[in-house]
Formats: sequence, C-alpha cells, structure tokens
Amino acid sequence: NDWFGLLSCGPAIFLGRISYSIYLLHGILLYVFSSQLNHIHSIAALPPGYYWLAILTLGPVVIVASELWYKGFEKPFLAKKGNKVQPDVTLPKTSGTC
Repeated sequence: NDWFGLLSCGPAIFLGRISYSIYLLHGILLYVFSSQLNHIHSIAALPPGYYWLAILTLGPVVIVASELWYKGFEKPFLAKKGNKVQPDVTLPKTSGTC
C-alpha cells in the first residue's frame, strides 16, 4: 500500500531518503535561526504572519542542508560500514497523482 500512489512519488521518495538527516538537523537549524533572529528583532514581538513566514523560509534551508548532510556523511558512512545503501531508484508509476 503506497497510500494511493502518494508515497511512490519522487518528492516523497526524496524526503524519505533524507528523513534521518532532517531529523538530526532541523532542531539545530531552528535553534540557530531563532537565536539569530532574536538578536535582530524580538521573536515575541513579531506579528504572527512574519513569524510563520520566517518558519516557512527555514523549511527549504533544512531540506537543502539535509540533502548535503546525507550525501556528505550519512551515505558514505553507511557504505563504509558495509551496509547496502539503496541506490536512487525509480519506482513504477501507479494510479496515484504525482
């Protein structure tokens, strides 16, 4: 079951591949971003729209950093350890929308 084809889409496969890196990095990047933003302007005084804009801007940064972390550290480490690192696979298209 691939949840109506959604889990076999390219973006879902990509996010699944880097999901551990996202898990590792998102908290660190959110902390650094928040502390730097707080030095410029108090986060508590930001209007809600600006706060959420800042958080949404951080999303692509986390994804790019996680992809770089995966390629630079996670994948080579798994290859050295002798684990089989799954190659980038293309799944057959299903009836899902993607």
